[in-house]
Amino acid sequence: MEYDKDPSYVQLVTDIADKFSEYAASLTANDLTISSITKTVLYHWNFSAADLIFPLIAALVIFLLKQIIVGILNAIDLSNFQPVDAKKLPESVFQLIMYSGLWILETKIVLDHDFLVSPSKTFHNWSEKREEPLPFDAYWLYVTVIGFYIQALVCCILIDERRKDTNVMILHHIATLFLVVFSFGMRFWAIGCLVLFCHDICDIFLDVSKLFLYFQNRKVCSKPTWYICEVTKSISFGFFVLSWIWFRFNLYPRKAIYGAAYHSMVEIKGGPPVYPFYSFLLMSIQVMHIYWFFFIFKLLLKILTGAKLDRDTREYEESNEKKTD
Repeated sequence: MEYDKDPSYVQLVTDIADKFSEYAASLTANDLTISSITKTVLYHWNFSAADLIFPLIAALVIFLLKQIIVGILNAIDLSNFQPVDAKKLPESVFQLIMYSGLWILETKIVLDHDFLVSPSKTFHNWSEKREEPLPFDAYWLYVTVIGFYIQALVCCILIDERRKDTNVMILHHIATLFLVVFSFGMRFWAIGCLVLFCHDICDIFLDVSKLFLYFQNRKVCSKPTWYICEVTKSISFGFFVLSWIWFRFNLYPRKAIYGAAYHSMVEIKGGPPVYPFYSFLLMSIQVMHIYWFFFIFKLLLKILTGAKLDRDTREYEESNEKKTD
């Protein structure tokens, strides 16, 4: 379908700019008041008490799952691991389990509804469907994702040790949580599933790479095991970089951002509620992708030049800063 043909990056920018101009031209001074924006959101908002309670329960269950994983791994003799690696091992196992499960469900939803091939379907007939219940799998995906990011935000602020990018991580969790809750309440679930699909696969490869790094760094590690870990770690990291480039620098802007900022204006007369704000938040996440890729690229350069790596670039730089204090 020509309408759903993937745009070039130049076309993406120009098409979105045209739609923003078109939307701006249709606005009146009254449309820009806080009162008008609030009324618009409340009119379209579809968020029940259950939609609040279930994610909070999910956050508690996910936090308990994390503690169970930590407890099981701490019960195992990890004395052969480096102390810093033994401390991070449970987090990587937990995240690998969560992101793998979420991405499998996201892939099912995206493929079942053909959102990847035809991203315009994410907003097709939205005005008629917004009062309808979400599909069962999409609903529980949202409940789980919201719960996951609630516990991640709480842990990042109150529990986890601060890192060089902690403030950016907090900002990322807040922006992601807001976007997921907003798309849930506004029944933009289709574009939300596509956005999630474009993100979670990268974290799977990253955590696999970290796990093999921890095993490789053990105090006593046989040469065959060391080489197996080295190869597997490098392959996993390679897939992580490739998945970041393909999913976050290609599919995310050309499918998800284009779908939200361009297709939504075509499919919904007058555009979706709070159109520029929602589109801006999606674009802000892309800026964060570029920021984090800076660290990824630095780590990739170290690998290609054969530099010794004991941890990821952010942690490496942080440890150097502490040494100079």
